[in-house]
Amino acid sequence: MILINDRFFLLFKSLLLSLLIMGLMVFDGNIERVFIVAATLMIISVIRNFKLKINYTFLIFIGLIIGYILGNFLLYYSADINNNSIGRNDGDDERLKKPAVIIFMDGEPGAFDLSSALNNIYNDDSIIRKINAPIEVFQSKVAYENVGSSKNTELCNRIRDDLKLRLGMDYDVYIAYFNTEPLVYEEINRLGEKYEKLILVPLMLSESEKYKELVKTIEDYSLNGNVEMKITPFLWRSKKLSKELLKKTIEKTGKDNIDDTGVILLMSEKHNFYEQGIFCNEVIRRMEESGFEKD
Repeated sequence: MILINDRFFLLFKSLLLSLLIMGLMVFDGNIERVFIVAATLMIISVIRNFKLKINYTFLIFIGLIIGYILGNFLLYYSADINNNSIGRNDGDDERLKKPAVIIFMDGEPGAFDLSSALNNIYNDDSIIRKINAPIEVFQSKVAYENVGSSKNTELCNRIRDDLKLRLGMDYDVYIAYFNTEPLVYEEINRLGEKYEKLILVPLMLSESEKYKELVKTIEDYSLNGNVEMKITPFLWRSKKLSKELLKKTIEKTGKDNIDDTGVILLMSEKHNFYEQGIFCNEVIRRMEESGFEKD
């Protein structure tokens, strides 16, 4: 038999252990080290009081589950749940007549950022992602540790600067993301107070669920909104992009090494497979014409 006080104490320690394990999963740096030490000490404490009996095992299991649920709630309420809406600008301030171009994409921070990771997960409609939030954050943290850093934002900034030069003084160019700052909806609301017309350029191969939601929001806004908004076509429709990919591939490999070069085209599960497939087939066709063999 386990006394009631012993049961409660074992259940509490198991719950606390679950919270500590979750902490070392989602935090990095010195905070992660503190959680590792604390979790190790708690594991030792639980093992000392553990006996190979069903009631002991059951209590520990229940404590771990309750701790996981409680920790997930704590992470949820610490996240910044975005208001994915576009407000009407009723101000009297005169706005600029030249258009603002907003380049937007999914995006990711240059280094692991817990806040961005949580916001990305908890702003998603998927219940499964919310349940698995600590695990997904941990996987993201490990990926950043293995890779070092992401060049995504740096690449987007280069594209923005290049587009600025091409468009000249008649357009102002900005950049926004779905998953990191500056956020798409926040930029649309901010720039809608300054410009009469916004041109949104998706720096994405094909549509995703977040893109569909954005389009629907813009369509609803357009019924009584006072900012003109247009969205340009996706990259998969671009013939120039497939040509540029072929050109860059040949530059990297050299024309004499085409026979010894393998090219792998990847598609994202978060975007439309049909549209990605059309683009990939166009790339494959051009590569075959240039001497690459299709496997």
